[in-house]
Amino acid sequence: QGPFAQKLGPWCPPSHGKVAAPTKTSCAQWWLCCSPSAQERAFEARMKASWEAPAPAQSDADPYHSQIGDAEYWERLYAATPAGVEPGAEVFDWLAGWSDVGCLLEALVARDCSRSVLHLGCGNSRLPEGMYDAGYTQQTCIDLSPSVVEQMRVRNACRPMQWIAADCTDLTSVLEDDSFDLVIDKGTFDAITCHDSHALMLVKFLKEAFRVTKPGGVYICISLHESKDVLKWLRRKAFGWRVRDVSLGRPKAHHTTAYICTKCRPTQLYLKDWL
Repeated sequence: QGPFAQKLGPWCPPSHGKVAAPTKTSCAQWWLCCSPSAQERAFEARMKASWEAPAPAQSDADPYHSQIGDAEYWERLYAATPAGVEPGAEVFDWLAGWSDVGCLLEALVARDCSRSVLHLGCGNSRLPEGMYDAGYTQQTCIDLSPSVVEQMRVRNACRPMQWIAADCTDLTSVLEDDSFDLVIDKGTFDAITCHDSHALMLVKFLKEAFRVTKPGGVYICISLHESKDVLKWLRRKAFGWRVRDVSLGRPKAHHTTAYICTKCRPTQLYLKDWL
């Protein structure tokens, strides 16, 4: 049983793909995988402390400015790794982890480990490595922070995934149209809603998510926002996808929803009139 069992069928068992355990020789960072709860607590405490400090761009004229929507904030946060902490040791999963959504993601790719997967705004999440260890090796992870991309590349030296530092609202010089079977956004949509120009940035972000998804592929947005606040963006006429929402319950502190968008036809049939 599961919160999305009625819509996606029976709850699927965990994957049992055969992945060799790294050794000290093949992966010096293996120890980083041993205590995720401690690593998450340390990073979360540091992140929350940064929220209490006023943003550099904040002023009396803009008292509601949120740092979460600023690219510069995330680079400062990830770059300020405390002294003595190994690169990639700090991790944090927004909203849910692989153990919470793995069965749903596997169902979306029919448990076919050859499918290509893109993570938009991967941050220092353990989700890509959880998927890799389950057998999904064709993964690309993108984040706008060069620091966190390099940290996660080092952390996952034993998992040859592709790591790219890029702006998820404009990937035209990085990724081709119709490239990925599954595009995962876990909390990136939510962060962009805090941007000062969130309406423009959300449309640009969703355009890119749509553009790089293969026809027949899926873009999944995992969000803490209610359906009434998300579906109005996902169901815009310009995006030729079928959208359904699935409750994930409360994997962490907030009620979380997965918005599953299946792309019907190639990108150019929909976005040809976009500027």
